[in-house]
Amino acid sequence: YGYRTVTFSMPQTSELYTNNEEWVYSLIDYDRYDGVIFVEHTFSTHKSLIPPIEKSLSEKCSCPVVVIGSSNVLPNVIGMENQKNFEKVVEHLTDVHGCRNICCLGGEKGIADERIDGFVNVLRSRGLPCDEDNLLYGGYWISGAEAVAKDIACGTLEKPDAIICLNDEIAYALIKQLCFAG
Repeated sequence: YGYRTVTFSMPQTSELYTNNEEWVYSLIDYDRYDGVIFVEHTFSTHKSLIPPIEKSLSEKCSCPVVVIGSSNVLPNVIGMENQKNFEKVVEHLTDVHGCRNICCLGGEKGIADERIDGFVNVLRSRGLPCDEDNLLYGGYWISGAEAVAKDIACGTLEKPDAIICLNDEIAYALIKQLCFAG
């Protein structure tokens, strides 16, 4: 439609391995864009970056800003009910498809994630196993999915009835690697 857009994101790792490149956000010329979408969850492991970005947007941005997630500074917030939506998916797999051995792929151990909480809630409510064997951590990117697919293909991980992925990149990588492995 001729809109000028740009996407900014951060790696979902617990440590920032940068030379302060993340401060590029303070240099953005927002007048060059027709609008900004700020996905708060993208910065969930780097919460210290959220206030400076919100400040920059509120002070320097005259185009419309939509926040997906939460913000105490910016208007136009669209909340994501990650936990509730994940619960619906897991409920569908257990109740409609009869899945009993379900894994959740993604995230980092020790970092809170509403999606994982929703997954755990449903399995526990149905008396299904939910422990470290079901929670397949591996970050928020494709490397964890590729490793899990290889483990399934080699038999070091029992093939589950279903795998819930925390994002579409993980899901695509898992499907691709499983297909590659036959």
